[in-house]
Amino acid sequence: MSKEIQSRLLNTQATPLEQLQILVTELPQREDASAPPAYLPTNGVAVELVTGHVRPHDDLDILVCDGKTKKWGEFDIFTPGDYLAGMKFNPEFFQTTAVEVPLLEGEEVYVVHPGIIMVQKATKYPYGGVDFPRKKDVEEVARIMTYWQHSAPNPESWDAIVDRSIKALPVHRRRPTTQSLNKIAKQLSRG
Repeated sequence: MSKEIQSRLLNTQATPLEQLQILVTELPQREDASAPPAYLPTNGVAVELVTGHVRPHDDLDILVCDGKTKKWGEFDIFTPGDYLAGMKFNPEFFQTTAVEVPLLEGEEVYVVHPGIIMVQKATKYPYGGVDFPRKKDVEEVARIMTYWQHSAPNPESWDAIVDRSIKALPVHRRRPTTQSLNKIAKQLSRG
């Protein structure tokens, strides 16, 4: 990413969604229509784009799939082999499960599959001096579950993605995360 693009993104009063709009305009996710996305928004911005639930975001989290993390400067950058909650994936998993959703100006953007984000946000882990999941993470897990149940295209494909995501966690986090997901699902079923 050029210093000019970084400057436009980081030295503005743009919201994270506006930053993403600038980013996909200046640096397309795919080199051509047949190429996999080189990067994917994740976490809160991705959840908002998928579920439609608007909330303030502190930043724009980006998953870099092409291994070229140095070009991203000061963004919160994650890689498939070192994703949040200690999850480890190969880049192709993210790229082949990515979901295409509308962005601000009618463009489409690929985001990390919400099933992966749901598992990550339901996992208890420390990161950057904060203990996760936070209240807003649990709320986003519930929103993703509701989307999965009522609105998601191809909801039957989610089971394999969620299962693979749980298996991508460190072994000691798998059972507690599954329990957390079950607890949130039960709360949702009670209304």
